[in-house]
Amino acid sequence: MIRTALPHSSHPPDRSVRFARYAAPDEPPVVDELSDEAGVLIDTLFMRVADCSSVPAIAAREIIENLVHADFKEACISVLDGGATVRVSDGGPGISDKDRALEVGFSTATAEHRTIVRGVGSGLPVSVGAMRAVGGSLEIDDNLDTGTVVTLRAPAGTTVPIGQEMSAHARTLLALLVELGPSDLESLAGELGIPRALASRELIFLEHRGYVDRAVDGTRDITDAGTTLLTTLF
Repeated sequence: MIRTALPHSSHPPDRSVRFARYAAPDEPPVVDELSDEAGVLIDTLFMRVADCSSVPAIAAREIIENLVHADFKEACISVLDGGATVRVSDGGPGISDKDRALEVGFSTATAEHRTIVRGVGSGLPVSVGAMRAVGGSLEIDDNLDTGTVVTLRAPAGTTVPIGQEMSAHARTLLALLVELGPSDLESLAGELGIPRALASRELIFLEHRGYVDRAVDGTRDITDAGTTLLTTLF
């Protein structure tokens, strides 16, 4: 018998996450099942949360990125309390030492994880700092069977000051675009000395907020709104 090997796909496998938005405590949520390659899925989920929640964008993004540690297993993101609460749960291995997980530098990120997110042990500490800045909180609990549940709670009616929702990398990208003019992703990532995936995620956020435009050829340029914002950041 002659066996023919099937061609190996170079495309990474898709992951899926449930996204649930609760309009009221006594009403069933609107639930979507979102599937895509890991990096794209993180971007999509982050934008969904940013559109309907008052939780600081930086805090939400870091927690969503942490789903890579659970390989997105049984992952679900819930937006509650009119957007003031965001809960991210998974069925992964869980976090055995929750106190240490909140310290900068502790990380279980593998080499594969680092191709998607930074994986330098700063995600949870950054989220905690962002939540405290608005008078909110971050809670880490074990899921019912296995995995982790992270809950971000912002005070009702919270409005995050313009610019505070942005990371240091995002601010620097705006400054670079003023200095360099229209630039491609590779050049911007190189100037910052960060992975392309991280630079891409920051730029997508800036585009979503209207601070950066992307041309047909993929180059980015700062918008008038971005230039105005930049004058208040430095």
